[in-house]
Amino acid sequence: MAYTTDGGRPVELSLWEPHDGADHSGGPAPVAVWLHGGGWVSSTRLAPVGLAHLEQLRRRGWLVAHVDYSLSDATTHRWDTTEPQVACALAWLGRHAGDHGGDADRLTLMGASAGGNLALDVAYRAAAGTLEPSCGGRLPVPASVVVTSPVADPAGFHDNPDPVLGPLTRWMARAYTGGTPAQHPERYRAITPATHVTAQAPPTLVVVPDHDGIVPPAGARAFVDAARAGGADVELVVVPHGQHTFDLPGTVGAQLVDGLAVRWITAHGAGPG
Repeated sequence: MAYTTDGGRPVELSLWEPHDGADHSGGPAPVAVWLHGGGWVSSTRLAPVGLAHLEQLRRRGWLVAHVDYSLSDATTHRWDTTEPQVACALAWLGRHAGDHGGDADRLTLMGASAGGNLALDVAYRAAAGTLEPSCGGRLPVPASVVVTSPVADPAGFHDNPDPVLGPLTRWMARAYTGGTPAQHPERYRAITPATHVTAQAPPTLVVVPDHDGIVPPAGARAFVDAARAGGADVELVVVPHGQHTFDLPGTVGAQLVDGLAVRWITAHGAGPG
């Protein structure tokens, strides 16, 4: 379904209603929304990692959505428009989730890598009242957040010391922001989740592989420390020896993330029933 347009082209999300075998006795289903990774420059809502995680939630009774957003490139830098666009998708769900048996007031925002960055920024800005959807409307404040391998420190993502992957992440960060942290410190600060921490931030689960060569894990650790200091309820789970793709579909890592997510979301009132 198209939730907005960009340059006359539709920007879409996919929506799956809860599995027929799920328990619907508790009323409208909670909503889980996944934002794909890809360094803000690639991938789509058809990315298999997000689809697999969402399917596990759908089978347990969630209404689930996988959201596309406009991508950046060498000439189009969307650091200041992507978050309002994602907020538009949430506003769309706020209007239409009920048509599909969902309750947008029990919405969990999820994401991996660059999608994890967007999930944190959008959720925390929504809670702080500093984000307006690009298409207008009411922005639901997520009830919880679950992110894996998030780009919690975009400047550190740019400065990734990995000799093989560092050039790639530097290009991604520059495509998204239009330059380096030294050239645009205010842009990097604006897309850094710690900038938006308040005591009203949704409860947040952060899952980090400790051998990630694409997203340096130190950034997530520093974010968790800053969020806790700001009064947010944040749990950090570190996956020993985990790489960036530790949770590919069918792996033990995927099972770990699914189990942790269900436990966290349910414990904070955004699960079925």
